[in-house]
Amino acid sequence: MIRSAIDLATSVDVHESLDLLGKADKYIHQLEVDYEDAGHFKEQLIVARARIFNAREEKQKALRLVEMQVSPRPNMSVEDNLDKVKVFHELGMREEALALLEAVKKQIACDSLAGAVTNKFVEQEAEEKAEIHFTPKQLNSMAVEFFKRKKMAPALDSLHKALRLTPRNIKVALSLLKVIQGNTSL
Repeated sequence: MIRSAIDLATSVDVHESLDLLGKADKYIHQLEVDYEDAGHFKEQLIVARARIFNAREEKQKALRLVEMQVSPRPNMSVEDNLDKVKVFHELGMREEALALLEAVKKQIACDSLAGAVTNKFVEQEAEEKAEIHFTPKQLNSMAVEFFKRKKMAPALDSLHKALRLTPRNIKVALSLLKVIQGNTSL
């Protein structure tokens, strides 16, 4: 639930984002209180907290937390590794993100339908992380700035990348339509 809330928070408006991040932060705190010795999932909570910092545009706090307490080595859980990939990518640690994605590919058993689907997802993630260096929120902000300076091609490119990362994001889709139509404001 915490991971989903953080993912959603990076693609919605500021008010809703802050609400979702606040709830995720409370759940993390509650888990830390309920499980004082949370050693077996401590890194997961640190990754989630770093992603919250980053989503709140407190990148330096997130970066410091990740550099000091998150290992770039894969662990046994594919889901945990994918979450670490997200935080590395969000913080500009591309090499770590791509290396971890490669490790995840090796973890997945492709002899089943679920393994094949997961493998396809990981391949898509690796491709996106290699090509797109920003979060959907950052890309949308860049598009707004390009649009204000009447640089339509870069605005379209930024919005296209944001929509590729969050294909169901209505705000990005509407912004894309506005740029295509040449409206005067995003």
